[in-house]
Amino acid sequence: MGHDTPGRPGAAHAADARQDRAARKRQQQYQETENSPVVIDGRGLTLRGVGPLPWQDLGPAENRLVMLPSSGSHTLRAVMMLTPSGLHNVNTRMPLHLRPLLSPAVRRFGRGQQHSWVFVPGVQDMSTREVIELLNRARTLMGAWPQR
Repeated sequence: MGHDTPGRPGAAHAADARQDRAARKRQQQYQETENSPVVIDGRGLTLRGVGPLPWQDLGPAENRLVMLPSSGSHTLRAVMMLTPSGLHNVNTRMPLHLRPLLSPAVRRFGRGQQHSWVFVPGVQDMSTREVIELLNRARTLMGAWPQR
């Protein structure tokens, strides 16, 4: 009746404990990245320890209804949509373990799961609206010149 594997009492409990430890470790790593600095410079945007993401890979920051796979519903979030070059760079060139730090992968018709946007980072002592305005100003100023 329990979760024990026949002939191996407690094996399922040990597997559950390993999964719990792995989940706690992932959560701790994510919390550490949430406290990493947000860097805005001529090369692009660095957030959650990932970057710089080139300005030409990011669309304007905006509030948008996006699908969150964890809840299966749409929610209003501050995001920067990935441009065609950003879609390519994030979904094919970026290491797999870094992609979830930017956004969840969402199933797109005919394309499988894909990262389509970057969550706008929270910045201490700034409202979401202020961060959106700052990112859009930086994108306009620094994204106007090709980077070498």
